Amino acid sequence: MPADCVAVSKIICWENPVLQGYCCAFVKAGIDRTIVGMEICFGPDDIPEESQLEEKDCHLQGCAVTILLNAEIIIPYYGHLPDQRIFGGRRMSHRKNAKNRKIQLYQLTSRGLAESFLEHNKANFDPVQGELFK
Repeated sequence: MPADCVAVSKIICWENPVLQGYCCAFVKAGIDRTIVGMEICFGPDDIPEESQLEEKDCHLQGCAVTILLNAEIIIPYYGHLPDQRIFGGRRMSHRKNAKNRKIQLYQLTSRGLAESFLEHNKANFDPVQGELFK
């Protein structure tokens, strides 16, 4: 089965617009960080502040990550990058209010799968043209 068919068959039906918005923001952050920024991995703290969940919805972050993992849109990153202080796929959060929390990092399984996920969920995004050389 082609990768796009897998993405369509595993897309979740949800009613919660907050959860849907956070899933889309997480995938957008992955595209911005890995494809545009040429980084290897991304984490939940790479989502812009305006797309972050409120305190009462904080449990939805884990739900969103689980949905994206089950849909095979993201996969956990387990590598070591000592120069970026990433060990075992975890790093200290960049957020000021995170209190030195370590977060798990992720990778996109494919750019096409991520973009088709955003199109399917009617997220506003501009398809990116990756730079060949920096």
